[in-house]
Amino acid sequence: MSTPPPPSDPRAHHLPPFSPTAARALRLQLGMTPEQVAYGMSAFGVLLPPAAIAAFESGVTTPDETELFALAGALWCDRSDLLGRVQALRGHREAAGVSLEEAASALGVPLADYRRMEDEDAIRAEPRRVALYAQALRLPVRRAVELSGAEHALKDALTSAVQGWWKGYVKTVTNLVPLPKATVQDALRRLHTTYQGMSVGTTNWSTIFAGESEDDTPPAEAKSRAWLADILEHFWETVDALPPR
Repeated sequence: MSTPPPPSDPRAHHLPPFSPTAARALRLQLGMTPEQVAYGMSAFGVLLPPAAIAAFESGVTTPDETELFALAGALWCDRSDLLGRVQALRGHREAAGVSLEEAASALGVPLADYRRMEDEDAIRAEPRRVALYAQALRLPVRRAVELSGAEHALKDALTSAVQGWWKGYVKTVTNLVPLPKATVQDALRRLHTTYQGMSVGTTNWSTIFAGESEDDTPPAEAKSRAWLADILEHFWETVDALPPR
């Protein structure tokens, strides 16, 4: 559930639905201190004191879009991992005018099981059924995948695919998202090409981009890290850009 920033934050009405709880949990999972997170954010051009990280995690202040991007990079996560859920599963169904029985039928589960899914706000079904459910509720495939809880596994698979042999992850990704195998193949191939091209020379921290100075250009390694941290967004953008099948 989204945690809105307190009234004392004048930027409140401009801010994304940031989750302080998620930010703290991700930091603790990585074994990082607020000082280390602040240092990591500096690689993305955002300079903040450790106290600002603590303020984010306590809900005293909320990061703006630039700070959110840097925080996600420092925590090696997708921006969506730091956001609260805006719409519940029940809300999607009711907005589509779909009955409980129709939703359960689309997923191929007993009504009691579907009611439990709505109570827990999570879909549990194979990708083919998730696709039918998304169609019944007129949901984008991306949102259906989010509700199925497959995002973390998908992010791990995509990260491994672009860093290694992408063909070896086609089946894994296809088992996580309700998309045609050919679409997954095309998307992974494009993502792999982009990342590998970006990663050339990332160990050379003195790399200078054309027309830019060393002072105002982030290291190539930081650039590839930032891209990788947002791999889910790149995946969906790539899928959207592919011709329909």
